[in-house]
Amino acid sequence: MLHKDGSYLWILDRGIKICNEYGKPYRMIGTHKDITKEKEMREKIIAMQRQEKGLVLPGDNEFYQIVQHKTAESNRYKTPLILIMIEIDRLDDLKQTLGNQFSEHLRQQLSVILKDFIRASDFAYSLENEKFAIFVTQTEYKMAYILADRLREAIANFKIKSPNDKEIDITVSVGISEYISGNDVETFISNTAHALSDARKKWTK
Repeated sequence: MLHKDGSYLWILDRGIKICNEYGKPYRMIGTHKDITKEKEMREKIIAMQRQEKGLVLPGDNEFYQIVQHKTAESNRYKTPLILIMIEIDRLDDLKQTLGNQFSEHLRQQLSVILKDFIRASDFAYSLENEKFAIFVTQTEYKMAYILADRLREAIANFKIKSPNDKEIDITVSVGISEYISGNDVETFISNTAHALSDARKKWTK
């Protein structure tokens, strides 16, 4: 739809007809909703996912917007949404031993594993704080937990080489949270971060 300021808007139209006792329509009721921002966000996410090199690296504010978009979809379509956060174990030790350059090399290799592992309907992101996030859509918590466990095992079995061509054993901690309809974005992210923190504490014991 052409706006009076010259821009175009995406409009979602819905309508129903009301019929009389003989089945003849005599009235139409409908709504018009501006979905421009939702459409732009969806296209932005798709474009980000199509980047050829590694996973997308969104900033904190951008990641927040992505979570907003995903939770809004979950609310609208009444579909399950799982957020998985992944953190590399002993990362500080690896940095001290092998340097920050290896840290970036490791992030890129794990990005490749995630891209190959997740389904086409899921979305994976590499975050600025050297964590990874995966949105698992249309999947119940139990199945998402199995997926995360398989991913953790796949990473543990993957042989990552250091700059001096030595194989490094890598393990990760994983936090999982299911979005509860009606909850705010902050709660969803916080629940997942707490689950990751709990998993990390178990690993360090």
